[in-house]
Amino acid sequence: AMLYPDAAAFEKAGYTVAPSDANFIFVDIKRDTRRFADSCRKAGVAVGRAFPPLTNYARISIGTKAEMEKAIPVFMQVLGAPPNATAYFHKMDDLPTELT
Repeated sequence: AMLYPDAAAFEKAGYTVAPSDANFIFVDIKRDTRRFADSCRKAGVAVGRAFPPLTNYARISIGTKAEMEKAIPVFMQVLGAPPNATAYFHKMDDLPTELT
């Protein structure tokens, strides 16, 4: 299995990423993926559906470099907010340095 470079952002932030041989990674985001997906979608980034019973695991499709450069900061901003909050990404400079 290979680990995508994009997975490093999740690991650096303390999330577990399953090794993958597919065009996606599976990340334990330590919360219900439905709220995470809704917040990401509101910020312009789509996330796949939940996979019961693994409802704390987000399926993150790997896109082009440009797509991932947009998506990763959104993911980190949403995950940096309390689980019940909706977060939005505006600029990379707004992210805490430990997430960039």
